[in-house]
Amino acid sequence: MSRTPPPWTATSSARSWSPPDSGPPTEHALISLLAINGLRVSEATGADIEQLGLERGHRTLVITRKGSKVVTIPLAPRTARAIELAVGERAEGPLFVTVDGRRLDRHGAARIVRRVSHRSANIFRGLAMWRRRARERCVHQELERTRVPDGADPLEAIDCGTT
Repeated sequence: MSRTPPPWTATSSARSWSPPDSGPPTEHALISLLAINGLRVSEATGADIEQLGLERGHRTLVITRKGSKVVTIPLAPRTARAIELAVGERAEGPLFVTVDGRRLDRHGAARIVRRVSHRSANIFRGLAMWRRRARERCVHQELERTRVPDGADPLEAIDCGTT
């Protein structure tokens, strides 16, 4: 019997890609901050290495929110590992840098998000195809199981739980 897939959420999209699939460590760290920790692009690209910290056993990041509010946010363990890989041996400067060493701006971040989303588009296409096949299997199984009288609409007699 086929199952209906769960609804797609930001958490499940973050779970759907793994570090090898997400490209370079900088891309993975940026996407993790945006998708898992829910930062805005300006907050992520404005962060510096000096703002990373450790508080009560958790990795933290001090960021400047809208309205110049400075807050300390805890990082998910997966995000902390990704940031450590992206930072490497650097001890100061911007968290995200371009290949020529400048701070990553919002346009560069948009290119990274676009590139990763194109890469993961196969996941979304695969999910849509799986749902379509599951629905077709359900209809086929119900038609085999249920005898529909002549002249009746076979789809009205079917209830497979999918919409």
